[in-house]
Amino acid sequence: MRTKRALIISAMLTGLVMLVGGGGYAYQTSRQQIDTVAELNRACHEDKDADGYGNVTMAGGNFSNQKGVIQIDCKIHLKPGSTFQMSNVQLETKDFVIFDIPRDQKTKQAKTPNHVTLNHVKFHGKDANFQINLGNPASTTVIKDSILDYAVSLAVGVGEGDDDTKASLTALRNKMRSTDKDSKGLFLVTTGKATFVDNTFEVSDSVGTALLLGDTCEFKNNTNANDRCHGDQEVL
Repeated sequence: MRTKRALIISAMLTGLVMLVGGGGYAYQTSRQQIDTVAELNRACHEDKDADGYGNVTMAGGNFSNQKGVIQIDCKIHLKPGSTFQMSNVQLETKDFVIFDIPRDQKTKQAKTPNHVTLNHVKFHGKDANFQINLGNPASTTVIKDSILDYAVSLAVGVGEGDDDTKASLTALRNKMRSTDKDSKGLFLVTTGKATFVDNTFEVSDSVGTALLLGDTCEFKNNTNANDRCHGDQEVL
């Protein structure tokens, strides 16, 4: 039987994909690993979907000690088994989305995990959205010692369905902001283990607090967030 906790987390993860770029993702440009911001910006310009988003399908990336601009709304589709890492990177972007597709559309079989790590990064998007959405089972996301500032929405979802408890989401010592008066909010959600420690969140008055959810949870010293993050809390 699906528990109330599982229903809430699954509903939140499903809702994340609707925050930007319509109801689905298109992707055309296929790349192997990309390791520079300049190359990523070029790839985002090569194909656009009906919403005007650039689309890049890639097998991971390893960016370090870089600064740059992504000049177009862009969706990055990670191939199964990808690792996407950014360390000491400063980015100015428009809407910026990192995602995967959790099941093979023909066989419906689960694919292999993807892993995203943002370490000492500073991302900013004026009038923009930021989203990470990893549905492949046992995927992980780590964000630490970083500043993420996106006025319209900021959302991270990791895991698929009710049973993907091997997924995990870790946020340590970050500052995250989504403060536009019409902001859709700030969400960090996983079906598995959540670790939220020493984070500061800034949201609009209409949103109130950041929403943090996990199946199991370590929650310490977070400013302006819900006071607990297990998935059985009420979502209004």
